[in-house]
Formats: sequence, structure tokens, C-alpha cells
Amino acid sequence: NNSMSLSEFKVIYLWEWGDRLLARLVGLFCVIPFLIFWSMKKLSKSIIKRSILISILIGIQGYIGWYMVQSGLTERVDVSQYRLTVHLCMAFIIIYNTIYMPWQCLV
Repeated sequence: NNSMSLSEFKVIYLWEWGDRLLARLVGLFCVIPFLIFWSMKKLSKSIIKRSILISILIGIQGYIGWYMVQSGLTERVDVSQYRLTVHLCMAFIIIYNTIYMPWQCLV
């Protein structure tokens, strides 16, 4: 944006950098403990299935995030609101599956 100052750009850049760092940390905090407990054979089949599902959803979320940002790197300089909505809905799906998981595994 022509009207944006360098300090305003730095704020947006910091938010985007933080979002990507947080996403990578969430992925690591999901996958690494799963692999450790799985290798130690400490997980039931239902927890393994749910954990794999959540890991796959996190991977899809990362792809959707990349696809969303990529939409603003072509002729448009803004992100597609439809891709942003899909990205947000996927986050809600991941949160739902994460919260729902313990109750499903106890049954």
C-alpha cells in the first residue's frame, strides 16, 4: 500500500511472522509427543486415530494458510476473503476435534 509507512508495515510483518511461528510450534507440539508416546506404545487405538486425524488437519491448515497468502501475491495485493474464511473454519474444526478428543477416548 502506498499510504502505509514503514512502521505500519513492520507491525503487520511481525503479526504474520508470529502467526507462522505459532503455527509451526503447534505442529511440533502435536506431532513430536505423539511420535514419542506412539513409539513407547503408550497410546490406545482410538487416541492414535484421533491424533493422526488432528495432525492431518493441522497439515491441511498449514496448506490452506499458504494458499491464502499466495492469493495476495499475484495481481491482487489483498488476501481473498473466501480463503481467509476457509482458514478460519479449519481452525474451528481443529479446535473442535481437539476438545472433543478426550471425551471420545474415554467412551
